[in-house]
Amino acid sequence: MLRQKEDGNPMRILLALCAIPLVAASALAAELPEWQTEGNCVALAGGAQNNDQLVYDACMTEEERSKDILSKKYADLPIEVIKHCEKRSSVAAPSYSTLRACIEARLDRD
Repeated sequence: MLRQKEDGNPMRILLALCAIPLVAASALAAELPEWQTEGNCVALAGGAQNNDQLVYDACMTEEERSKDILSKKYADLPIEVIKHCEKRSSVAAPSYSTLRACIEARLDRD
């Protein structure tokens, strides 16, 4: 049983303690995932044996650009959009450019 101090309300303390996991979970959910996208670009360029350097370089540039754009606004995006698009963008091979396209489409739709 919580004992009430003169300067603290036990109910207020209990509510504050319950809110900590909720705040922490929402903060974690808003972090841009760390994906390894090099494999996607190798596959797009024709695999290791038939590697087209121009295609690979363009793919990696777009992945890095998309990751940079997303990192600047990710924390401010609606959590429902993030969850939906992260799930869709990581089904086969995670891709920041696919994630960015999904987020932009969802935001334009809403």
